[in-house]
Amino acid sequence: MAMEGRDPRLWKDAGGVGTPGGDAKRGPSVGLVVGGLVALALVLFIAQNTNEVEVNFLFLDFTASAWVVIVIGVVLGVLADRAFGFWWRRRRERRDHE
Repeated sequence: MAMEGRDPRLWKDAGGVGTPGGDAKRGPSVGLVVGGLVALALVLFIAQNTNEVEVNFLFLDFTASAWVVIVIGVVLGVLADRAFGFWWRRRRERRDHE
């Protein structure tokens, strides 16, 4: 079978061996390395914040690990940011269409 125009030396590697397109890569991807570092940082964070803390907020009174309280705070902050961003974009779109 003729392989005209299919010279493997002209192919650019997209992550797999001999696949057309992309740049040649060797070793683990950047995403894999970053993901591993984030996972390691998360494990260290949890290991260093296992002490119990008392939380008193409005009508809520409970005791939990410090890392749980911090993660809940971060998640609530991200949700508030997303909600505010959604509201802001809709407000701007309505103002621009008037």
